[in-house]
Amino acid sequence: MEEDDFYLEKDELNKILAKCENMLKTQTSLYFDVYEFESIIDYYLEINKLNTANKIIDIALKQHPGNFELELRKAKILLDKNDTQSALSILNRLHKTEKDSHEIYLLKGICYANNGDLAKAESFFKQIIDYDNEDIEDILYNIALTFLNNDHFEIALKYLNNSYNLFPDNYLIIYDIAYCYDKLGEYDNSIEFYNKYIEIDPYSENAWFNLGIVYNKMCDYSEAITAFDYALAINEDFTAALFNKANSLANWEKYVLAIDVYEEYLKVDPTNIIAIYYLGECYEKTNDYKQAYSYYHQTTKMDSNFADGWFGKAVIMYYKKEYTKAEKFILAAIKINEDCSEYLFTYGNILLEKKEYDKAIELYKKALDISEFEKEYWISYALGLKENNDITEAIEVLLKALDFFENDTEIIFTLAACYLHNKNFTEAENYIKKGLSLESDSLDLFFENFELTPEEEIFFKKNMN
Repeated sequence: MEEDDFYLEKDELNKILAKCENMLKTQTSLYFDVYEFESIIDYYLEINKLNTANKIIDIALKQHPGNFELELRKAKILLDKNDTQSALSILNRLHKTEKDSHEIYLLKGICYANNGDLAKAESFFKQIIDYDNEDIEDILYNIALTFLNNDHFEIALKYLNNSYNLFPDNYLIIYDIAYCYDKLGEYDNSIEFYNKYIEIDPYSENAWFNLGIVYNKMCDYSEAITAFDYALAINEDFTAALFNKANSLANWEKYVLAIDVYEEYLKVDPTNIIAIYYLGECYEKTNDYKQAYSYYHQTTKMDSNFADGWFGKAVIMYYKKEYTKAEKFILAAIKINEDCSEYLFTYGNILLEKKEYDKAIELYKKALDISEFEKEYWISYALGLKENNDITEAIEVLLKALDFFENDTEIIFTLAACYLHNKNFTEAENYIKKGLSLESDSLDLFFENFELTPEEEIFFKKNMN
């Protein structure tokens, strides 16, 4: 008999669901045939009520012990509950009598993939692919989803691309290929496939949104904003698109426009602490320190453990040269997150202004231990040493910085100034000339961190003629 012969009509399904609900409620035992149990279990799985489905399957197996389809559903539920060992135990037992069941191979492959045994998982999947050509589209897609759900995007992409080559019009495959390329950092490919998907379904707000996210990662903020605008045109209540549009504007340094969008977003979600903080950042970037401080302060009132809020307040006080308050706020941030290099660096800057050079130098060093690829940290560390009259050590720090930023003119000119300050005129001249060869109109960088003594100025003018 064909499986469709046992398909339950909606009214009939509703009747047996009501009967089942009554059985569970009254804790009585009512009889259902296997196909009714399958329909009931599938219904609860579809609405993601795993515990209810599990209760019913245990009742079903008492009434129909050893039934293959029910046992298979039990294994699926165990898999969904991340109990892969129990699922494998059932599948291995079923496999002894059902040697050719593709579903067993698929589920066993999923079990091993979930356990991280990718080679064994692929060996089971290969057996299905080699044996079954009739359902190959669904098989390849389900295998891909297994690896995608376990964050093995490269392997998932392999199966998705195989499926796409066979079924290029399957929009689900196209969408997931775009997603995998995004996760793998192959943004151009991701954009290509999101655009293919949008050609099929131009009113997909999620596809436009994801496209905007990818453009944002590529720092193509104009295209990102366009994509978010399309998502919002399709669904004006799509708050995530509104939030990310504001982020794109802020990243693009369109702070005034970003402020408008963040404020629009906060009308919908007024307690979003991240949006409030970002709004404060935008006001800070437009030099409206009063408003910036107000929003940063709001975040710390909402959550006293929100470290970035304390950090923002410290930065504003630093700009206003109120270093005692700045120190108080940055210490609050560091207490919450002592491993944030940006907090340590900012505290170093505050202490440098307070002329507490030894402490400032120690903080710059800690910040560099955490984030050695931050150029600003190296330069400030060197300048802190210079202020502490450790000019030789400052030179050593800048020379080490050049290992990370080989042809950076700011570091080179700062190094030249340090050599000049140390009366090593030969090395000063070498680095001045090197900086000018890299960036001929960048002499202002030379003067940025040092004021020349009369002797140094004479040397400089002589060598610049």
